[in-house]
Amino acid sequence: MDTKKGAVILCSVLLVFLAVGLSGCLSQSAKDYFPVKEGTEWSYEIKLERTLPLTYEVTSWPSGKVYHRIPVIPEYYPWQSDRYHLKIAVRDYDETDGVVSLNIIEDDLGFFNNADFVWWELSYDKDGLVVDQKLEYIKSTSQPREFLVGISTRAIFFNGDAGKSKSYVTGEEDSLKFVGIDDKVPGYKAPCLHFVREVKKGNGRYPYADKGFTEDVWYAPDIGLVRLEQKVEGQNSMIWTLEKFVPGGQ
Repeated sequence: MDTKKGAVILCSVLLVFLAVGLSGCLSQSAKDYFPVKEGTEWSYEIKLERTLPLTYEVTSWPSGKVYHRIPVIPEYYPWQSDRYHLKIAVRDYDETDGVVSLNIIEDDLGFFNNADFVWWELSYDKDGLVVDQKLEYIKSTSQPREFLVGISTRAIFFNGDAGKSKSYVTGEEDSLKFVGIDDKVPGYKAPCLHFVREVKKGNGRYPYADKGFTEDVWYAPDIGLVRLEQKVEGQNSMIWTLEKFVPGGQ
């Protein structure tokens, strides 16, 4: 076979492979970007910028949905530091139900403080893998041995084509879109998957908390989430960087 002709064919195959998007390159290996073995551990350093970060969550209770738009404020205010930490580990993985139970080991900024249980739920739709993050809250009632359970759900990863988005619970108010493959993420030679979460503006009842924000997130193969950049109305507010990764199943 002619060497030049072979090289042209190889390049063409590679270009087609890259052009098909996430659904083509990850149809057999989406889980490679979302490791869930027992004992897997992620430690993040979180840097706060001058613009106050925001969180957004919708919890479904028996009586209806409760919407939370909350600024991220350190326990000690004014801020004594602009760097904080979050450490998460996989407690166990039930492959039958697709439930990945998590231990929140360190949470300086209280992202999960009030949740009684935190887990990821892996499922599959027509495009492939979908990962939802779920938080469960349990409240006692005035009746003995009676409890109310509220669950918050949002998509944090999915398998699909560039430009495709998924919205859960809140309709179009909180959505996650796959941007594409990014090979320029600092510290990672392997191409990462780039998603953008967009939370639209609220109704203006709370002037600051109702601002819209975006979160760019990157997943690296065999590691998972390695970077998050939040912007509130276009202004940098918070950056997560992976400090340490411990693979599970050791």
